[in-house]
Amino acid sequence: QTSPLAYPLRPNPFCYMKRIVLILLLSTPFFLLAQQELASLLKGEKTFVPIDFKADKMDVDGEGNILLLATQERKVYKLLAMNKYDSLISIGGASAREEALFHPISIRTNNRQRTYILDDVSQRLILFNTNLKVVQTFDFRDYSSNLESESEIFPIAFDLSPTGELLLLNQWDNTVLRFSNQLNPNGEFG
Repeated sequence: QTSPLAYPLRPNPFCYMKRIVLILLLSTPFFLLAQQELASLLKGEKTFVPIDFKADKMDVDGEGNILLLATQERKVYKLLAMNKYDSLISIGGASAREEALFHPISIRTNNRQRTYILDDVSQRLILFNTNLKVVQTFDFRDYSSNLESESEIFPIAFDLSPTGELLLLNQWDNTVLRFSNQLNPNGEFG
């Protein structure tokens, strides 16, 4: 028996079309302008911040602080910009405290005052202040028990709209849930 790859492949006419379109796009003035902007950005001053843990998600708040989510360690680290990223605050880990994280999967900052972390195993969205102290939690298990339908909420992703809506991707029934009145102007759950 011969493998399927032993037979000669016929050229795909769409392959040539893709190449032509790509060549045209790369030669446009918009691409060249974007390429110049990126080159000037990369020529600027570089700061390397060594970290001794494995982070897999990152966000930056309004003050330039770097927030790193280490899912395996179940922790959130905050590198402070005012100290040139030499100072580190960390929270989380497996404990019985309110800021315990069991499987944090997403992190967002909507302004310089609020950081949201989604923990899918404990089914909660946790709101932290600038010092990474828990301000409030939104427990989706409690919310699911109040629903009239049989569906539960197992969040796998979320985002915050500029108008204060909480958008949540539910893996239970593959839907996007929109909580329109959940965040007040201060960014807290209302």
